[in-house]
Amino acid sequence: RNFIAYSLNEQVDENDSRVYIASLFKTDDGFRLGRLDTDEACEAAIQVFRQLVREATTGNRRTSDLAYHLIDLQDAAIAPSRREEHRSLVLEREWVMKLVTFESPHGYGPALDGEEPCAEVPPLVQEALFEDAAPDVLAEDDADE
Repeated sequence: RNFIAYSLNEQVDENDSRVYIASLFKTDDGFRLGRLDTDEACEAAIQVFRQLVREATTGNRRTSDLAYHLIDLQDAAIAPSRREEHRSLVLEREWVMKLVTFESPHGYGPALDGEEPCAEVPPLVQEALFEDAAPDVLAEDDADE
């Protein structure tokens, strides 16, 4: 399954920014964003996002991490969708900048063919507003690495 994490440069407070996570579907002429339509898809997307944050901020990767590769979307046509259908997280702005400049040692790979989301699943909106964004993205044992 393909997922995308993106930022619209929304500042939540002095130190934090909002980021979004959504499904990414291949189309005939590019890509389309969609909602994370199952709990399993959401959990997998957030787990890989946590791994990316950890790798970008600490350089550490674990053998138990989920396998992933990045997709180069720089020249891709991406059809817009409703932001309200995407998961919202709050992340330290410094971490967002590290993610933007992160170059994974795993390189880039092709987008995977994926299923369309179920039509009967209502849009998912989850605001993660915490005083400290770190515990929400990194587990306690991740923060020490």
